[in-house]
Amino acid sequence: MRARVGFGLLLVAAVALCALTLPRVTAREADKDGGVEVTLQDLPAAVKATLQQAAGTGTIIEIEQGDHGAYSAEVVKDGRKCDVEIAADGKLIGIAADDESDNDGSGETRGSASAAAPAWTSEFGLDKDDLAPAGRNPYFVLEPGYQLVLKGGDAELIITVLNETKVIDGVETRVVEERETENGRLTEVSRNYFAISRKNNSVFYFGEDVDSYHANGSVSHGGGWHAGENGARAGLIMPGMPLLGARYYQEIAPKVAMDRCEVVSLTESVRFASGTFDRVLKTEETTPLEPGVKEYKLYAPGIGLIKDEDLELVRHGHVK
Repeated sequence: MRARVGFGLLLVAAVALCALTLPRVTAREADKDGGVEVTLQDLPAAVKATLQQAAGTGTIIEIEQGDHGAYSAEVVKDGRKCDVEIAADGKLIGIAADDESDNDGSGETRGSASAAAPAWTSEFGLDKDDLAPAGRNPYFVLEPGYQLVLKGGDAELIITVLNETKVIDGVETRVVEERETENGRLTEVSRNYFAISRKNNSVFYFGEDVDSYHANGSVSHGGGWHAGENGARAGLIMPGMPLLGARYYQEIAPKVAMDRCEVVSLTESVRFASGTFDRVLKTEETTPLEPGVKEYKLYAPGIGLIKDEDLELVRHGHVK
């Protein structure tokens, strides 16, 4: 391990700056040369290891293999897009940044990083033709009929992937219903809209419609938003390959919903009455709309959400 320290330091520095100018073929150039899109699972082990180390806390958007055998990956890191070029034997050829900067309406500028912490990724380079209304992510199941039931005290949350889709911002999304009850009384029903990338299994959030039921019999609809309306854009609800320290926006609806997430652990082990779960993903959620408020969630591989604050998983699987 000690013999690899020099390479590791060079790689970390390169990614942090996203500005190496070594010879490379970007994803765009690979397109011209007849590059073939591949998934992370398709990569040779050496190439995959180098890409994961180069991506660090970033999000891998797209991977292509060129005619020359090398691999080009587009990575979003600290709000900036970078092209990572890796040889077929796993050797890093180079990393270069796309010099893009924009304001996303959240009060933060894309393309720049805070001196105190990495910026929150809010630009994901979405290809609408790549998105599908059904699929499976290691930590997020988007298959019609799949259901999670979580309980805590007198509260219950039932999450059901419906056999229903809705077109949001030109994308066919899957409708996922969340029903919340307290002491047996229905308090909220939300219809959430998700789509999954065919390339890397990342799941994107395109909005929600909310019905809140109050004790006096009234119903309100605050918090609803749709990507493509009033400046709202799709956020990332779950990366196809979560990386420790990754920070990204889940909702991008200025002044309405700006939830953001940081991956704080990939190795949690927890035991509930419903079972024991290992290799659990833990996230910390915050929003600039409510400074200081933090919420924590746990996701189990092959299952999805297993803990949301005081609510714990009691049942999961496909229902008719």
